[in-house]
Amino acid sequence: MGKNMTEQNINNNEDIKWLNPIGSLGDAIILSGILYKLHVISPLTKYNIVRRSYYQKVFENHPAINEIGYPDKNAQIDEIDFWFDGELEHNNVYEVLAKRFGLPDGIDEKLYIPNRESNSLLLKTIPWREKNIIISTSSSAPRKMLHLMRWAQLVEMLRNENFFILQVGTERDLHIKGAYSLLGLTNFTDIVEIVNKADAVITLDNLIKVVSQLTETPAVVLWGPTRAAKYGFKSQVNIEGEIDKCKFKNTCLGAKFEENYHKACPLPKNEHCANLFNIQEVFNSIINLIN
Repeated sequence: MGKNMTEQNINNNEDIKWLNPIGSLGDAIILSGILYKLHVISPLTKYNIVRRSYYQKVFENHPAINEIGYPDKNAQIDEIDFWFDGELEHNNVYEVLAKRFGLPDGIDEKLYIPNRESNSLLLKTIPWREKNIIISTSSSAPRKMLHLMRWAQLVEMLRNENFFILQVGTERDLHIKGAYSLLGLTNFTDIVEIVNKADAVITLDNLIKVVSQLTETPAVVLWGPTRAAKYGFKSQVNIEGEIDKCKFKNTCLGAKFEENYHKACPLPKNEHCANLFNIQEVFNSIINLIN
């Protein structure tokens, strides 16, 4: 791939390369940002995207996208899956993807999606206050999640400083006492605009981490077994749980251990790395971001 990926010519639609994004919605947003940078450098460069409903909103009306659809059997398709890329040993996801598309080293990590405008009734009915913080407590990978009592402790500390706490997530997530629940009430467009309106975000290694980067909302990201150096953004405050003493640290999450992705940590909760945070440090970090 490399720089040849930026040399497509839109005069012959049959020669336009198909991209098949594999991964999460957050991964699709990162790819969208990379493609937008390519468009700025080379406006005639176009790509086709394999259609999937979960990332449709990310690529609709994207200036670098020629078509969202289904390639024929003879089409050239590039699988955009950086989980198995050896470059991740030395770079983070954004750097790996930028390099794959021939972008220069050291490019900023600014993200992009089209269609940012929202007239969401939900956004207008939220009782916003002077200082608003979004929390996101869940992940599709349970090993990334910290114990809910840790969240409850943090929310209480923030409420004592007159912060309004809004919790986003799915209807299956457990509500944190003291937070204004938006669980199960938001679609993707809502999430983007709610995060954009907030003063700051506290989240895990999940979609909200990426949306915070997209909207340039200050964020504190809490990391369990995954590491910020590979999957995080440099502009965010990244706080990592201690994994050095964990006997599973080299066999927990990653490309070679997909079977663990939906499994809980086998260790007791007081030894689980995602619980080994100093909550006071998290609190201080969010205060420093806002003040």
